Amino acid sequence: MTKHNLINPGVLEVICGPMFSGKTFELIHRVEKLKYLEGSKYLFFKPDKDTRTKNIKTRFNDLEVQCITIKYPDEILQNINGCDLIAIDEAQFFQKDIIAIVEKLLKQDINVIIAGLDLDYRGIPFNIMADLLAMADHIEKLFATCFYPHCHRKATRTQRLINNKPSHYNDPIIIVEGAGKEIYEARCIKHHEVPGKY
Repeated sequence: MTKHNLINPGVLEVICGPMFSGKTFELIHRVEKLKYLEGSKYLFFKPDKDTRTKNIKTRFNDLEVQCITIKYPDEILQNINGCDLIAIDEAQFFQKDIIAIVEKLLKQDINVIIAGLDLDYRGIPFNIMADLLAMADHIEKLFATCFYPHCHRKATRTQRLINNKPSHYNDPIIIVEGAGKEIYEARCIKHHEVPGKY
């Protein structure tokens, strides 16, 4: 039985897409409706690898929600007392053990909503996101607009540039934006460049 149509017990929802596609906005928009509904309890979580902001914050319109920052996924279980819904942002930064934690939450009839990059900067499934997408009951795949000059096609990839040059295939998978001389753009598949990939 559901309390209302915004909580789906035991259901995993995944919001995915490249950077600049509005994943965090969609996650907040989906969950924040619950604050107007009496008797519902929810929590936001994010991995400590995301050091850009203290809270979960959208890139463009300054929406922000408080969250619990965790290093290990099992920390979620220590905080879920009475929760109907758990929202997790930047899930691609977690290791494989997030899978077992999500399963435990679903078996407790908790609605789990996850947002994350489906593909890394190389255009390859990002860590455990492929597993989470395979497990999902509902997937919302978002798109951005290609940053390449005069293109404006649908962007499905995240382009990493270091010193304004495309990052090499063998570079580290995870470099958090703002940590150095790297920048990220949304790109269509035609203009997505990964030296050394083929």
